[in-house]
Amino acid sequence: IMVVVVEDFKPDDASSLFELFYETIRNINIADYNQQQVEAWAPQEIDPNQWAESFLNKMVWVAKEGDERVGFCELKADGYIDRFYISKNRIGLGIGRSFTKSLKIEQ
Repeated sequence: IMVVVVEDFKPDDASSLFELFYETIRNINIADYNQQQVEAWAPQEIDPNQWAESFLNKMVWVAKEGDERVGFCELKADGYIDRFYISKNRIGLGIGRSFTKSLKIEQ
């Protein structure tokens, strides 16, 4: 049984979340976007400090299965969903719903 826990973002989550973001875009989203778009969206080289800073001043939650980060949801202060990604290996397993249940968001 898969047990997914949703926790608040911690700075040490940043590098794992970049890997999840990059791998999902490069392996899943490539089906709907061309190579140039995917490379602009998820470049191979990224400044880790800039990536970590991109989470500041936003509400960010991380879905974990054990020690593995399997998704993240990021809202701006006005409620705009900025980023919402699920691990390429966990798509279709209901992890996205775990955010709505944990955060008590109406579906």
